[in-house]
Amino acid sequence: MTTTPLNRFPEPALKPIGWTPRTAIAQVAGTIILCVGLAAFLVKDPLVVAVVSAAVAGAGVFVIAADRPDLVLYPGLGLLALFPFLAAPTRGALVLDPGLLLLWIVGASLVFGSAARGEQLRITLIDIAMVVFLGALLLSVVAGVQHFTGYEQLLYLWLGPYIAGRCVVQRIGISSLCRGIVAAALFLAPFVLYEAASSRNLFLKLFPGATDVQAGLGVATLRFGSTRVQASFGQPIPLAIFLSTASLLSFGLGLQAESGRTRRLWFALALALAGLQAAALARTGWVLLVIGLLAMTLAHPRLIIRPGRIGLAILLLSVILVVGAFGPTKSLLFGQSSSQGNSVAGSANYRVELLNYVEQPGVLSALGTRSTFQGPQGDISIDDEYIALAVQWGFVAAAAFILLVIAVAVTGWRHRRTAVASVLFSTTLANMLVLAGVALLTQAQVFFWLLVGACAGVAAALPSTAGVTPDWRAT
Repeated sequence: MTTTPLNRFPEPALKPIGWTPRTAIAQVAGTIILCVGLAAFLVKDPLVVAVVSAAVAGAGVFVIAADRPDLVLYPGLGLLALFPFLAAPTRGALVLDPGLLLLWIVGASLVFGSAARGEQLRITLIDIAMVVFLGALLLSVVAGVQHFTGYEQLLYLWLGPYIAGRCVVQRIGISSLCRGIVAAALFLAPFVLYEAASSRNLFLKLFPGATDVQAGLGVATLRFGSTRVQASFGQPIPLAIFLSTASLLSFGLGLQAESGRTRRLWFALALALAGLQAAALARTGWVLLVIGLLAMTLAHPRLIIRPGRIGLAILLLSVILVVGAFGPTKSLLFGQSSSQGNSVAGSANYRVELLNYVEQPGVLSALGTRSTFQGPQGDISIDDEYIALAVQWGFVAAAAFILLVIAVAVTGWRHRRTAVASVLFSTTLANMLVLAGVALLTQAQVFFWLLVGACAGVAAALPSTAGVTPDWRAT
């Protein structure tokens, strides 16, 4: 077999595309569509000025995104991290979150530009699995089980970030996308630290309406006598997932760094974000870190297991031991005999009971159910996205989602020799696997589908390395 070094994803320079008659027509058409769309949602309101302002602003952002998507993507990521998802206004089934809207604009603008330049679209295994998954959800609507508004909401929340991630990663590169997510986490870090120290959520004070008591979102919760930090995410677990994801991406950027100083900086940020997610007192964040690191090691062992990085492993272990010695975290990870410790064990036991419950005849159906779910303890919450899909949309949709997970895993393995790509795929796969213990909530689901779309974009840009002997010396 040949040994072709392929350890880097092509990181394109951010250069203006250049205007041609075809691109100009496409941008004008896209601007008109965007303006009409915004007006359709806002025209019912008496403030006509708001309609005009939103249309003009949206058109301007659309044009900028076509030429420099990074200038729109990074503010979008920052707004996603800092703006409470539950505080966003809604129009029908659509949540007008500013960060999500910017991702839609980035994705739509790049799609229009690509079509105008006549670029050929390369379909990947992930794209096919995504279409199958969305089609499986649509079956429940066609069968009259679910309302179209529910499907419309999921399409809006999931498809836009997927398209944005798929398109933008081919324009700015994996490293730039990872840096944007890490930067968003760092902007959020001071608010997390403040809430951990004072037990006061500044976001709930600024946006008092950003709550959903029935769903348990935006409501202060305690564990082991300490406040579980949730910041702008409205729930501790999505916050822990986001910070752990940023930690893994920062760690991956450190592995790719050229200079020792830059490498140490990324590693330090990764350790800081890993420690910061402990404030959420959620085991999911720790599980995500472990799965992500294991996936990176399996995909690219020589990238992580090196004699020169033994010191990093010792430092990482030391940080985990120090954070683990903190009272609430120690109780969370290692358990305790108090009633609060029993409540944590009960949370884990409930997930097991939930799995046994849905295996009973009549609970699941092929196309889901419209009735409200009642769990084994009469609880309406479903702490498992796979089960949530199976209950609400049918086990056909759940099976399609599992196929999507497999598609990401297979594609990631085929591109494992591209080190920076293996970091992205490992982090995304870890996010997919932890959904067995949590549902997709608030803006964490937007970041999730952005990563899945980025994986598809990388697969479309890179040739497959299947059947080629990995040259680990190339890393």
